[in-house]
Amino acid sequence: MESYQVLEVDSPRLYRQFYRLPARLYAQESRWVPPLWSDERRGYQSSNPMLDGVDFTLLLAYDSQDITRERPLGRLMVYHDRAFNESQGEQVALFGAYDAVNDRRVTKSLMDRAKVWAADRGLRGILGPINPVAEFWGVLIQGFDESAMFLTPYNYRYYHDNLIMAGLEKAMDLYAYQADAKTGYTIPHRYQRFRELFFKRNPGFSLRPFDPRRIDREADAIYEISNIALAANWGYVPVSREVMGDMVKRLRPIIDPRAIWFVEDQGRPVGFCLGWPDFNLVLEKTRGRLLPFGWTHLLTTLPRVRDYRLFGLAVLPEYHGRGLDALLYMSLYEALAPRGIRLEANWILENNHRMNRALVNLGLERTKTYRLYRDSW
Repeated sequence: MESYQVLEVDSPRLYRQFYRLPARLYAQESRWVPPLWSDERRGYQSSNPMLDGVDFTLLLAYDSQDITRERPLGRLMVYHDRAFNESQGEQVALFGAYDAVNDRRVTKSLMDRAKVWAADRGLRGILGPINPVAEFWGVLIQGFDESAMFLTPYNYRYYHDNLIMAGLEKAMDLYAYQADAKTGYTIPHRYQRFRELFFKRNPGFSLRPFDPRRIDREADAIYEISNIALAANWGYVPVSREVMGDMVKRLRPIIDPRAIWFVEDQGRPVGFCLGWPDFNLVLEKTRGRLLPFGWTHLLTTLPRVRDYRLFGLAVLPEYHGRGLDALLYMSLYEALAPRGIRLEANWILENNHRMNRALVNLGLERTKTYRLYRDSW
């Protein structure tokens, strides 16, 4: 008899167990920050725009002796994202929402079931973790001493070993870099001189912050630049306007115009950088809830936050090699520097040599590594 049983989520009771499992698993881990539970409760359903047209299942692993099925030991989401496979030239199922106790047999049971699910649909591998609900990519394998920033994962160290023992291997690493004003970080002086010369030689270019009065226009510019500038990046899937609209709706409460910048050529946006304050500081205080008093914490905490995440930076391909990425970064950092900012730029692909080199040259320190895994057959 198998030690563990894996069930598909097919009832409200199991669904709640699925999205609430991390709360129990990480109850004693101070660096783990709860998600926004209202998003989690609604997220793993076909009504979520992120799952539009996606075939998926939710899995829970139990000890075979647990006849009550009240204490799952692990969870996993497995899904067939046709848009991902088409854009990446893949034939894989993706997996996300991976969490499990430190028992390799639990992880192997979940992954074995995921592989069967994928093979039954004619797919030839699995790849992840990529969580389309929490928008987490990868497993943290380096940088465990700090809490996670908003929309980034934090997990136990054993996740890596257990995934390897379940038959997966490395697919890609993602890096995070940090600049902390309170530890003496400043932008290297040579970049100040570069900016002066750039605008003297290129008077048609300009930099401007996000305009909250024209949020739809600004979102359209980010949408259009992203789908062109990031199209060749590993793992990138073109974003639909519906998904972009949903993201803007979710992020609206924490938008800080000083953390979003555009570079324009003759008034036309050709690049952007997108950052936001670390909303996890609010979620930590409210235990993942905004009601009934979470909004009070949001209004009082965010204006004092010094931790920011640089989520994305993109420049149209025809403008590469001109230093626009550095100009965008400088604008964001300098706008926030008076509050003693600690900035984390993360999810930089290991093979994005241009961006890795730029961040190192700007004096940032690499602090975290996230890993994605795959198996093929």
